[in-house]
Amino acid sequence: MPKLRLSFISAFNERVDPLMKGAVEAEGIEIVPTYSHPSETFWRQLKFQEFEVGEMSMSSYLIARERGFDIIALPVFPSRRLFHTELSYNTDCGIKKPEDLLGKRIGVGEYQQTAALWQRGFLEHDFGVSQYKVHWYMERTEELSHGGQTGFTPPQGISFQRIPTDKKLGIDAGER
Repeated sequence: MPKLRLSFISAFNERVDPLMKGAVEAEGIEIVPTYSHPSETFWRQLKFQEFEVGEMSMSSYLIARERGFDIIALPVFPSRRLFHTELSYNTDCGIKKPEDLLGKRIGVGEYQQTAALWQRGFLEHDFGVSQYKVHWYMERTEELSHGGQTGFTPPQGISFQRIPTDKKLGIDAGER
């Protein structure tokens, strides 16, 4: 009997690599792997549903399901990150503690992404920094955003803007 052939898109990481390279096999299944950056992976799945199996942002998945997307989650979490440690800031801006973020600008790749959701949650619940008391700037354009594919819009009362397409949040290695 031929194996069930499944296309699978995921970011490269040590947890999925053995499956993607065939070192670990699921009985009766042939994996056809594609590696891509998580933001591209999620966007492609939300826009085109082009892979049978794919990594997905938890927040985007929940929004997509609520909006009627025909996708099912498996309780597998290939990313293991503590989002509390992933906030960066300009050391010359006067921020000494999380509460100093009140009234400041916070840039995110995608407002609805799981990392930004966690960051809004711990800033508010652990440090009293309400998501309504800062100014959110999102890097992705509407066409390439996960929210653009699911129809997501930020809650009323959120200060939200997209950064200009000729700007970016990060610094390229060549610009340092």
